[in-house]
Amino acid sequence: MEKKMYELVVDEELERVAPPLAANELEILKADILEHGCKFPLIVWGDTIVDGHNRYRICKEEGIPFGIEQMDFTDKTEAKLWIVKNQLGRRNLKDFQRCEMVLPFEEEIKEQVRQRKNAAISATKSGNIQQKFAGSVQSRDILADMAGVSYATLDKVKVIIIEADEETLQKLRSGEMKIHTAYTAIKKKDKPKKEETIEEPEEDKPPVVAAYLEGSIPFEPVQRDAAPDEVEAEFDELLDGWREDMEDLLGRLTDENTTEELIKALQKKLNHFYEEMDRAIGGLNNE
Repeated sequence: MEKKMYELVVDEELERVAPPLAANELEILKADILEHGCKFPLIVWGDTIVDGHNRYRICKEEGIPFGIEQMDFTDKTEAKLWIVKNQLGRRNLKDFQRCEMVLPFEEEIKEQVRQRKNAAISATKSGNIQQKFAGSVQSRDILADMAGVSYATLDKVKVIIIEADEETLQKLRSGEMKIHTAYTAIKKKDKPKKEETIEEPEEDKPPVVAAYLEGSIPFEPVQRDAAPDEVEAEFDELLDGWREDMEDLLGRLTDENTTEELIKALQKKLNHFYEEMDRAIGGLNNE
């Protein structure tokens, strides 16, 4: 790999695709380049940088030669998608950051899915079963898979990006706040207050309603019909919250934690999880 001082173009649109390095990450990168040189080539499209913007600036400032590797893309969208996949596979990003990276490509992915579905329709007519099933993939599944999260988490992030303030977004990007926490806070804020209702006289209530209120007939929660996607989304949300709680618990482990303390913390989380699961499947009565 030939190394020299190349003059390259910085496209701000391409550079913004990947989350910027934190100050400490940038310092570590600079120290490594100063000690070992630029070990890996910058990825370029013509004379435009696709990957390696930070390394390019450091090398230019310090007069350190670097190598380049040419890649061909049909258009800027393809180049952006390559950046996303490369960054997600290489950097240790928070789930929120990963979702932020893939969501701008929602329309492009939807168009790809539409094309696959059209191909699947043709395949169905021609009896190509393999191609038929390939067309059944949903755009949200592809985006969620790219980000490495469930589509329920991806849906939460879409709401958060629209409704959260900049301070909340920064906390999510740094890992200081969890996606489930931010989403729950937004939904609570948006939830309309219940209008005050005037109690009807007892004698005007239907006999069954009056019996429920008196407690002479036990209340039985009514199971509502729900679409499979709606049920799956509800359970995905619960599981995401549970996973985030467990990651938070494990992140706070120290040598000073005793087994008894850990068991108590875990039991508390389990109890809450079971209660939420009971509520989700129909409000089972606690004994």
